[in-house]
Amino acid sequence: FAYLPLSVRHQQKRNIKVKRNMQFISSMAAIGGFLLGYDTGVISGAMLQIKRTFHLNPVQQEEVVSVTILAALVGSLMGGT
Repeated sequence: FAYLPLSVRHQQKRNIKVKRNMQFISSMAAIGGFLLGYDTGVISGAMLQIKRTFHLNPVQQEEVVSVTILAALVGSLMGGT
């Protein structure tokens, strides 16, 4: 029984650490989702001008939008550890 309080304190510290990690991971996922939505909104607004300027057909428009998402993927892989 002498080790019970130490074990309980250790468990409480571990629970706090796990909670903080989960909050951090959840926050990063939320920010990532927000930025992806923002990027999608920006490119959809810019597509009107891009389509007119470069006379793009629908397939080329899809490629332009896809490249922006691919660039986000490559950037996240390069920026991650």
